[in-house]
Amino acid sequence: MIKEYFHIAHLISRHLSGEVTPEENRFLDKWRKESKSHEQLFQKICSDEHYAQHEIRKMEFDSQAGWRGVEVRIKRMELRRRHLKLLRYVALFIAPVLILVFALQDISVPHVMDDNQFLLYLF
Repeated sequence: MIKEYFHIAHLISRHLSGEVTPEENRFLDKWRKESKSHEQLFQKICSDEHYAQHEIRKMEFDSQAGWRGVEVRIKRMELRRRHLKLLRYVALFIAPVLILVFALQDISVPHVMDDNQFLLYLF
């Protein structure tokens, strides 16, 4: 369904730019005749008023501010990528250290037994 909407939007765009082929034009005419709402939407999009509003919005858009926003997001993504890379190296270093600490912790230091404890240990 969404694919069809994008296809219709593409055809209307081609119609407005004058690049529509006869086959695409027939498909667009068929779509317009399917429903009254389709025809109303087509007329609204193709109206001069809609075009003027679109042009005003285009002129009001601050491309420099938009680009600054894109740059901020790019820097944030690069910083996140660097942090993840650093975290990998930290994990590679810490994992063997932790394993070594736990392994050494299990090795108990032998303590000195007196004779009674030694005898109890043997029997």
